Amino acid sequence: MMSLNSEQAVVDRRNLSNTESSVFLNELRLELAPLRAEVLRTPFVERVKLGRASQSDLRRFAEQEYFIVNGDLRNIALTLTKVNDRYSLDFFLKMVNGERKALDDLLAFAAAIGLTEQELMRSRPITGCLAFTNFFGRLAMFGSPAQVAVEMEMTFDIWGANCLVMSDGLREHFGLRENELQFFTWWQDATYTQFLDEHCENIISSALVTEPDSLKEAGRLGVKYELEFWQSLA
Repeated sequence: MMSLNSEQAVVDRRNLSNTESSVFLNELRLELAPLRAEVLRTPFVERVKLGRASQSDLRRFAEQEYFIVNGDLRNIALTLTKVNDRYSLDFFLKMVNGERKALDDLLAFAAAIGLTEQELMRSRPITGCLAFTNFFGRLAMFGSPAQVAVEMEMTFDIWGANCLVMSDGLREHFGLRENELQFFTWWQDATYTQFLDEHCENIISSALVTEPDSLKEAGRLGVKYELEFWQSLA
């Protein structure tokens, strides 16, 4: 399992900004801390970490992520069409490019475990796994860009933490090389995560006055669906 200290660092992540947006996000992280901690303790990640995952487990992960990354790529692109200010445009454009990179990285991982893109396309989605990107799509279609930003801010770091744990297990027990593990490691890039944090604070600043409850609900449901994804893989 992830050590208590490292787990706590993810769940209670802070920044030093005193802006209203920063306070809002930090308070929401505290409110969701038990749920976020649960995401970090799912059996699937533990099996990969310890080398107990089967080939079927790894294939299932790649198959479900293929549906999710393709869905999220379109969801963020849809959100991009709803923003007007340059700051938000820069943010969601970078997120689109990030998801596009993730798709290439996922295909490299899939190839390493013997899956072609054609096989991924023919695989069947698991409803509990697909729920996350479906919720994301609902936010992109009917919610606000600020709701999308909060959902991403509440889930990005715990998703990245689980991926990093998996990368250690895949490297140690399954012999995967660094170029085959980019899908799992690049989410922790400090420049990317800092960009996410800073831009999210700015994007939600005006929405804090008009839709604070909706922002909280977007974050809460995002973490709930993130947990459902990992539980559905088990």
